[in-house]
Amino acid sequence: MRFRWSIDLKLIIFFLISLGSLVIFYYVEDKAAFINFFFIPTLLAGYFYTTKGSAITAITSILFVCIVAFMSFEDYIGFIRQEVLLWGCFLIVSGYVIGALTERINAAHLATIATLALAMESRDAYTYGHSSRVAEVAVRIARKLKLPRYQQRTIRIAGMLHDIGKFGVREEILRKKGPLTEAEYDHVRQHPFIGTSILSPIRLLKDTIPYIYYHHEHVDGKGYLHKTGFEIPLGARILAVADAYDAMTTNRPYRKALSRERILEIFKMESGKQFDQKLVKALLEITDDLKTDISPPEPRGMKAKISL
Repeated sequence: MRFRWSIDLKLIIFFLISLGSLVIFYYVEDKAAFINFFFIPTLLAGYFYTTKGSAITAITSILFVCIVAFMSFEDYIGFIRQEVLLWGCFLIVSGYVIGALTERINAAHLATIATLALAMESRDAYTYGHSSRVAEVAVRIARKLKLPRYQQRTIRIAGMLHDIGKFGVREEILRKKGPLTEAEYDHVRQHPFIGTSILSPIRLLKDTIPYIYYHHEHVDGKGYLHKTGFEIPLGARILAVADAYDAMTTNRPYRKALSRERILEIFKMESGKQFDQKLVKALLEITDDLKTDISPPEPRGMKAKISL
């Protein structure tokens, strides 16, 4: 099974706008008037790629303008002094402010999501902190695959919210220490769909919801909805591996954490069946065959994680 190329559509649109601005600026006669058009790619970079992206875009735009001025004017130094210097300062500051505001909004967004996840997990001491650990493992896998930063962020949010649908699962089932009946298991299986219903009105999560909806699918088609391979979003396949990793390495009401040898055996046996084999390989690489625990620090009061 091979990965498809991951395309950052925002980056492509952003590049085309920047390129178009440069081409128009080169050919337009009134360059002083058109120079402000470069605020558009800079502000977009601040919104989508925060302060670092906006700073790089602003500086690059200033350099391009200076190069075009050098090619277009005999007195290019005068044009740079009169038009570019003050404009460039405003460009950098504006992009930085938009980027900083975006970072603060994103931080508040993630904090709200973390609170929702902890509220759900507080119903069961055994799974308290599960979502934050799944999110961390999933992001580490995404980084290993060198996915775009925006996709890593989407995967982190999906990891934190992947079990939010368990708000709709009866508490006695979540806390049950024995095996579930078929009816109880069918009830638990509804949680991805319940979670999707809860989150679907939130437009900011439109890219996150498919990962939550499909995170219990198997690549061989034996999951909840019988989707196979690339029919399952990459983020959902990553969550499936991260979710299983945390489930197997922590105590549950019905069993103790599994041994490292047993977990390795399960991952190798289910690679290409339940789990995407490329993602299993990535997990084993970043954990040194499960010798390294990559979960985040546990919140106070949570049961200690079993050492591998």
